[in-house]
Amino acid sequence: FGEGAYHETEAEIRVELEAIADGELPASLLDPPVGDARGPAPELVRPSDELFPGGAHDAPWLGEPGEPLEVEYAAGGSWAALGGHGEVGLAVDGAEAEPIEVTAPGLYELATHRKHGDHEVALRPSDSVQIWSLSFAPGVRG
Repeated sequence: FGEGAYHETEAEIRVELEAIADGELPASLLDPPVGDARGPAPELVRPSDELFPGGAHDAPWLGEPGEPLEVEYAAGGSWAALGGHGEVGLAVDGAEAEPIEVTAPGLYELATHRKHGDHEVALRPSDSVQIWSLSFAPGVRG
C-alpha cells in the first residue's frame, strides 16, 4: 500500500474525463510548471526537512525496544500510516489518549486540534504493527 504510479493514474483519469469533457482539459499538474509567456514558473521549495527517526521511505520505523516514537509538530492534526494488526498506545501533548486498534493497513487519525499550534504525539506500537509514515493536517490559525 502507499503512494506511487502518479503519471499512470493521471493518464487513466484523463482518458475517462476526455470521454465526457465539453472542450479541452487543463494541463496535468503532476509535472512542475516550466513557465510561459507570462514569465518563469515559481520556484518550488521543500517546506521543511523530513524527520522520521529510524524510518525510511521503503521500510517501517524501527525504534529501540520499549521506546516510543515521539514527534513534535505544528499543525491542526496528525495521522499515521500503519500496517499489520494490533494496538498502538498513544499520547497527545503528554496526555494518554485512547489506543489505536490496527485491523488493516491504512491511515489512522492520531489527533485533531481546534487550531493550528505546536503539539507532540508519542506512539507505542505493539510488535505486530508497523509505522510507515506520519502526516499533519493544516489548522485554523489564531
